[in-house]
Amino acid sequence: MMGPPGGDPAGLGHLFRWLFAYGLGPRPDQGLIFQTLPIAFGQMPGGTLVGFLFFILLVFAAWTSAISLVEPLVAWLVENRGYAAGSRAAGLTALAGRIFGNLALLSLNLWQGDARFTFFGKGFLDLFDWITSNVMLPLGGLLISVFAAWIMTRESSRGELGLPNGMRISPVAGCWSAMFTPLWRIGLIC
Repeated sequence: MMGPPGGDPAGLGHLFRWLFAYGLGPRPDQGLIFQTLPIAFGQMPGGTLVGFLFFILLVFAAWTSAISLVEPLVAWLVENRGYAAGSRAAGLTALAGRIFGNLALLSLNLWQGDARFTFFGKGFLDLFDWITSNVMLPLGGLLISVFAAWIMTRESSRGELGLPNGMRISPVAGCWSAMFTPLWRIGLIC
């Protein structure tokens, strides 16, 4: 049911099959983890222990992801703003994360349904989710593709790709990365 420890690409299919077996449907939002899965864990034999272990592992996954997300911001604050390494920069980043996290949390309980705390009909968590998926990820892809195609030197590109010095990058690949990829990313954003 869970797949191998290293991860199972079809694991999501197993999850949905498991939810349907307990008469629950998948949800396309955070409700899948915080509402549907606890019900499913409560219905299965030994589900309390499995649910406890699942959510402990989810906390570890969230913390490790959060560390990798804040590390570039802390490094930028240390290198460009002169903060002492790891102290004030990490504290400011943690404070910003706490503020945004509390806004998302409040949008799911105390502020839920309150029109004063919605933007374009979305609470903070839904708004953060929409901005991340529909603006930041495509924009990041666009900026990376423009940087790789137009700013990086050929020698640097060859080194990053691990190509030997005598090997050339195909003109088709160069044209593809310089023209088509940025246009495709712009289409995703629009």
